[in-house]
Amino acid sequence: MRTSDVVAAAAARWPERTALVFGDRRWTFRELEASAARQAAALSRRGVKAGDLVGLLMPNRPEWLFSFYALSRIGAVAVPINPAYTAAEVTSIVDVVGLRALVLDPRLEAVADAGRLERGGTDVLIVGAPDALEGAPGDEAPGAGRSDSELAVIFFSSGSTGNPKGIAHSHRNLGMIAEAVRTNWRITAEDSLLVAMPLAFVYASVVECLTAIGAGATIVLHDRLRPEAALARIAAGEITVIMGVPSMYRMLLEAAGSAPPRGRLRLCATSGDVVPAALDREFERVFGCPLFELYGLTEVPHIVAHTPGPDARSRPLSCGRPLPGIAAKVADDSGQEVGLGELGELVVRVPWAFLDYYRNPEATEAVVRGGWFWTGDLVRRDADGYIFMVERKKELIKRSGFNVLPGEVEEVIHRVPGVAEVAVVGVPDARHGQRVKAFVVPDAGRAPSRDEILAACRARLAKYKIPEDLEFIRELPKGPTGKIKKKLLR
Repeated sequence: MRTSDVVAAAAARWPERTALVFGDRRWTFRELEASAARQAAALSRRGVKAGDLVGLLMPNRPEWLFSFYALSRIGAVAVPINPAYTAAEVTSIVDVVGLRALVLDPRLEAVADAGRLERGGTDVLIVGAPDALEGAPGDEAPGAGRSDSELAVIFFSSGSTGNPKGIAHSHRNLGMIAEAVRTNWRITAEDSLLVAMPLAFVYASVVECLTAIGAGATIVLHDRLRPEAALARIAAGEITVIMGVPSMYRMLLEAAGSAPPRGRLRLCATSGDVVPAALDREFERVFGCPLFELYGLTEVPHIVAHTPGPDARSRPLSCGRPLPGIAAKVADDSGQEVGLGELGELVVRVPWAFLDYYRNPEATEAVVRGGWFWTGDLVRRDADGYIFMVERKKELIKRSGFNVLPGEVEEVIHRVPGVAEVAVVGVPDARHGQRVKAFVVPDAGRAPSRDEILAACRARLAKYKIPEDLEFIRELPKGPTGKIKKKLLR
């Protein structure tokens, strides 16, 4: 089933149910499907056809979703672009894939350098401009072949370093991801999902939105997380499911204060970073809803998760077990499995794994070997198959032959009263190779001292793990998903 077929099926089954909420506006499933059809007609009228690559450069707004499903109707390929990117970053993506057209938010014209794009042969369609995206349903060219094995989307991961890599997925992949999420988290037509992560990432557009549509659930879309607005909807019973990153839940906690809403909130899932134990405990205490960690990458989304049930909280610091149909092993650099509880790289075989890095066979071959995808993440696995995320392999600190796990040091510092956030990185050192450096964001009301932090580290960590450098800063650099950008701290 193609992505647009999921929308059409939902419109046929639940025509008058609310599919999408954005601010004060609401769209039924019938209206959502009709909007996608009109968008497809407009794109076809501008010459977009099956197989063309079309960029989507917009913050979260309904037109992003309309365009995404419209491209599926035509058979064109969506290329979501992070709206937080600079002009240079947008240019690098355009250079990698080449675009037949770009659907653009007018606020981002300067970033896109629309004039340069048009001179290079890319048709720029500005949302809201007269005649830019107006058409009549039925005017669009039919999608060639209508096969779900066709290329549907090329995502660019927020974690990419150096030259950008396009991560290609088929329609079949997207459908399988959404079905796995719906089944595991038991998403139904009675649910409403808060979507505040950027739609340019697979987590929001597929794991959340496509799942919701396939289940007949409601998408409550924010252009960005607005904690007070989200809390008001939670209190009114209009949000039952949140999927986000740890920083989102921290923002909701801070905004809730002493009067948190309960409403109908039943599921809060988090990914993208390790959840500090203190945040996990405090969120459940305040909101009455535990945080469930899940794991996935843009290449292999949503592959490890907890399953709701009596044992779901038996291992609160785990990200769960591999979902049905996924083979997983924890291996050393040679590919040999390590023992239970030992540190190794998570290696997986996934039915909905990405097709390849677009036009980059060397990069694909570096991570896919014999049908197995090497995630680059260091984990441990227990006797019952639960996976415990430890660290990105590239973030491991190597000091005088010893391995230091930043997450272990961060967890100790997090426990010190007055620490709001912390990030630990390795920085170059002529004598030891690397040394440990900690960046600490203090609480507004009480700032811990350097001596307090180092005393806590000395009490719980081996000497080589104790930060030699400690810097207090106002905030940590973060990407649009809320994940800490450690490469900017090194």
